[in-house]
Amino acid sequence: MDSAALLTVYRFTYFTLERNLEGLTDDEALVAPAPGGNCVNWLVGHILLYRDVVHRLLGLAPAWEGSLPSSEPYGRGSHGPMPEGVPTLAVLGAARERSQAQVLERLEQVGAERLAERASETMTVAERLGFLGFHEAYHVGQVGLSRRLLGKAGAIA
Repeated sequence: MDSAALLTVYRFTYFTLERNLEGLTDDEALVAPAPGGNCVNWLVGHILLYRDVVHRLLGLAPAWEGSLPSSEPYGRGSHGPMPEGVPTLAVLGAARERSQAQVLERLEQVGAERLAERASETMTVAERLGFLGFHEAYHVGQVGLSRRLLGKAGAIA
């Protein structure tokens, strides 16, 4: 996967998430679908948390900034009601917006050599970034479904 393809993935997931969040309140974002599943707030925070991996691969400062409350409620495998004091959608959105600008700028500059480097034993940097883009898209789709379960019209036509 080259930088142009990665740029497309990250642009589409960001745009789709923004559309799916339109008109949702913070109270609605804390409603978890039954019987199980994660609420919209968790999904959005989880996406931002995993942007830290994207940032590391691209040599950027963490997306989950020190000014945000703890990221612990958003980790993989966490579930249950969200604790008091989690960031609002607006706070998470501002951090996502900063991350998006940084990621797109870096992807426009990244060379083929960096993308071809090993990120792990099984993946190159490009492959890992592609997988993380898929991970975002997976959770963005869950936000779209949650939106419908909350009684909102679909946001993507």
